[in-house]
Amino acid sequence: MPAGTGQGRPHTRVRVDAAAPAPVELGALAASLPPTAWRRHILSEGAKGPLVAEIACLRAVAVRDRLPGPDVWVVLRRSLGPGAELKAFLSNAPADTPAQTLAQRSAPRWPVERAIKEGKGEVGLDRDEVRGWVGWHHHVTLSFLAQHFLVQARLRLGGERGPDRAPGAAAPGRAAPPDPDRAPGARPAARHPVSEPQRPPLPSQTHPPTSPQLVLTT
Repeated sequence: MPAGTGQGRPHTRVRVDAAAPAPVELGALAASLPPTAWRRHILSEGAKGPLVAEIACLRAVAVRDRLPGPDVWVVLRRSLGPGAELKAFLSNAPADTPAQTLAQRSAPRWPVERAIKEGKGEVGLDRDEVRGWVGWHHHVTLSFLAQHFLVQARLRLGGERGPDRAPGAAAPGRAAPPDPDRAPGARPAARHPVSEPQRPPLPSQTHPPTSPQLVLTT
């Protein structure tokens, strides 16, 4: 806050010191980094192999309402190959957070989108009819709890069931649960389909239908 001159009203608004460094845009910050500041990190395991990108992490002071804000991590992610795409993230993680952790936390978009889509389809995450934030928070909280229960139940039952796996079968990469009724080392016995017992035909199927009779009792 600037010092008062003794004339007029005292200053009440905080201002940036004239000698303070000017703020820098993230694009200009990434372009000014030397090549040694970038490191390749494995972000996640994808369907076509590991997702690899170049990451640069550095500490900076965020700008809040044109004033210096909190100390944050600036995570710059650059894809490999020609025409590399640059993405920037701000993180309030502690100052001693490893760069690999920051790199992995910069790529959770697909799991988050999948969780939101599953919540809308399974537990009605988007089916709220409320008029205020309190009711909306109640609905979202209960939806997340219901979805968490489904995820835990899915993990206990052996993971997700695909269209090519029968109910009760082991998930890919997991061994089937042991059979408590089978001795160790014994081969599982072949199971044959159980046929239902033959039931006697109904009277209507062996004799032609007759007219109903009325029985009188005294």
